[in-house]
Amino acid sequence: MDEEYRSARESVVVGDRSYRARVRVTGKDRVGFLHNMLTNDVKQLVTGEGMPAALLTRLGKLVSDLIVYQLGEAVLLEMEPEGRDAVLESLSRYIVSEDVTLTDVSSEEGLFSVEGPRAAKLLAELLETDRDQDEERLAELPGFHFISARFGQRPIRLSAARHGPGAAFDVAVPVETAIDFLERLLEVGRPLDLRLAGWRALEIRRIEAGIPLLGTDMDASHLPLEAGLEEAISFTKGCYIGQEYVVRLAHRGHLNRKLAGIAISGRTVPKPADEIQGAGQTVGRVTSAAFSPTLEHPIAMGYLQRDFLPPGTALSILSNGSELAARVTELPFIRRP
Repeated sequence: MDEEYRSARESVVVGDRSYRARVRVTGKDRVGFLHNMLTNDVKQLVTGEGMPAALLTRLGKLVSDLIVYQLGEAVLLEMEPEGRDAVLESLSRYIVSEDVTLTDVSSEEGLFSVEGPRAAKLLAELLETDRDQDEERLAELPGFHFISARFGQRPIRLSAARHGPGAAFDVAVPVETAIDFLERLLEVGRPLDLRLAGWRALEIRRIEAGIPLLGTDMDASHLPLEAGLEEAISFTKGCYIGQEYVVRLAHRGHLNRKLAGIAISGRTVPKPADEIQGAGQTVGRVTSAAFSPTLEHPIAMGYLQRDFLPPGTALSILSNGSELAARVTELPFIRRP
């Protein structure tokens, strides 16, 4: 795992993200319908662009966070598998007379994450067109936007991703060619010190970047602003499901709890659900934690009560009968270059 993490930081790694759920939305009313359902301004997307968004309940609680891709002939929603059934059920409930069709296409594509400072170079080598131009185009691709290309005779989609504190891309390929694509990727990437990365190495990078994960750091009990999903919310687009509660909280100017970063002394990594204490009382619980090789100490995320959110606030974490000294720190722990 140490070598996988090092390669993600210094060269390039590839990970399998085919477990992610994807829903294809078609029909002439697809854009207007999604615009009225989701928290972000879907109407502004043109083909080749994407954005983060969320689907909420009428009470403003989280159904799922999403990535919305404008494919031109359809809109693609990508999410963690924990959110798929709830998203399909919630969206289907609101289709009345609109020409909108929802199709679960999760099994139709393989999805690979290519991460690290050499990620753009590796993918440009793989495309085998104008390598210098392709590398520059990929390196300058805005977050969540994508370019369409071909692998052999098959279409592929390369999107700028945010999985950790460094450069990352997601590559979607037809499932029938996924193994061939991975083999070719490993062959081309050998001179670039490419490594396969397992879940744990990529999980450390996610936590370092302060990215909340559905089912781990957020669920149906959370409001999107509590989970730090501000980038997924438009405050100018108009109405959507749950908007009233989001606007009310934003105008109030504070939350009773929010996901925060926690830096921990020593080398012991706490576990999810470990109790966080401050001023002699329980003020939250750990949701994600890892040892950061870059920072050389454990880090964690957890929801803290409002009075304990300021960076530098002293905390302690109760873990396996031990009390770990900690302090609040801003997210992300490590910022993207």
